[in-house]
Amino acid sequence: MPNPPQIAIENCGPTCVPVKPANCPTGATLARSVTSKDLFGEARIVFIQHGGEQYRLIVTKNDKLILQK
Repeated sequence: MPNPPQIAIENCGPTCVPVKPANCPTGATLARSVTSKDLFGEARIVFIQHGGEQYRLIVTKNDKLILQK
């Protein structure tokens, strides 16, 4: 089995990491890593706009994440 091509990460910063395509259902080769602390700050809900829709990413009282449309 051939090795996957090497990925050049230029001007991506420390938040971009290479992804092995076999481990990514979208076939993406780059992913952005963000800590929940950086994403939420002091909030418990983050609203995400995607494809003309609004989603809520919620931290539960048990410290779990739930994504709601």
